[in-house]
Amino acid sequence: MTDAERLLWSRVRNGQLGSKFRRQVPIGPYIADFTCAAARLVVELDGGQHNECPHDALRDAFFRQKGYEVLRFWNNDVLANIAGVLLTIQSAVEQRAGQSPPPNLPQQEGEEKCAFTPSPLVGRVGEGRAASSDPLTPLRTQLAVSHPACTARWTPRTSSTNADLLAEARAGRLDGPTLLATGQQTAGRGRQGRPWADDAQSSVLCSLAWPDPRKREPGPLSLAVGVWLAQALHALGAAQVRLKWPNDLLLPAADASSGWRKLGGILVEMADTPQARWAVIGFGLNLRAPADQPQATGLNVAGLDLSRGQLLAALAPALLDGLQQGPRGVSEALAHWNALHAWSGQTVAVLDHGQTLFSGVALGIAADGALRVSTPEGERRVLSADVSLRLHAAGMADAAK
Repeated sequence: MTDAERLLWSRVRNGQLGSKFRRQVPIGPYIADFTCAAARLVVELDGGQHNECPHDALRDAFFRQKGYEVLRFWNNDVLANIAGVLLTIQSAVEQRAGQSPPPNLPQQEGEEKCAFTPSPLVGRVGEGRAASSDPLTPLRTQLAVSHPACTARWTPRTSSTNADLLAEARAGRLDGPTLLATGQQTAGRGRQGRPWADDAQSSVLCSLAWPDPRKREPGPLSLAVGVWLAQALHALGAAQVRLKWPNDLLLPAADASSGWRKLGGILVEMADTPQARWAVIGFGLNLRAPADQPQATGLNVAGLDLSRGQLLAALAPALLDGLQQGPRGVSEALAHWNALHAWSGQTVAVLDHGQTLFSGVALGIAADGALRVSTPEGERRVLSADVSLRLHAAGMADAAK
């Protein structure tokens, strides 16, 4: 493959634009560079030797006679403006999807060779009524412009998106930043291995795998992720979203005297490979308040009525913007954490696996992400991932006044 072909293939393979593309497909006497059977689309890449080539006109005429639309790009266009090329291709796919049945293309030996079977992608553009079951089209459109290196995949059901991406990263099966979203997790996990409950109809569940070839220490990444998510939700109109140390997003209860309710959670796990240090960032958010979980809430309580795709199209780019800045981006995010702290100035109990260690007033976080707690014996720092917080009874009484 040429450099341009390699770059384009890395952006369209595995359904990244919402439809299946194949490479080097025989159509009559010709070999098409890239084809999308569902949209009857051929994409051809040309070098300088193709300038005003009459052979290309005959080739295109044959493809169109067989019912295909043809898009041609110069190699330099792909290398210099991959985002624009992807938008043009995706627009053509969406316009042509469902216009006519896809042809039966010959199966190529070794087609889309890879070392793993990707998570199933359903409802790809051009597959009729099923298209509505894949909510990632708005996200892919956004990523094609802002973060074309990021792959977005959808599967209706899986055990755990974090576990899936960790396994792929450790096996060397990820080529770059990868987002995996699902409709339902059967074995989702939170901190300390707690089950991560979800509603298959009303929650956003996804993980983002981010590689750092320099293998730097990520710092308190879950705290930074919380800030990036909260800021993105504020921009959408949910200005009351706040954070609880170390990894929860909260909204005020409908009854203001009842404190806070959990909107979502974050779980960050790491995997080292010879090529990179991978951060796998899992997060779940409730679109609607679960009826059977009074301690939880949803974005509908904040006045937002969003689909999964609309929400992810806002949240994923915000995470990618922060992550690509490296440790500096994490440090800048931490500088905003205290302003988003839901329990600032309230009395909290610090617990280790259910056992209270001590109580005090939550002050905020230190530069390293440790929670600062004021106690009668002086200020104490909480940094252990095994520790969790609960509002102390006295603190809850004060909050209700």
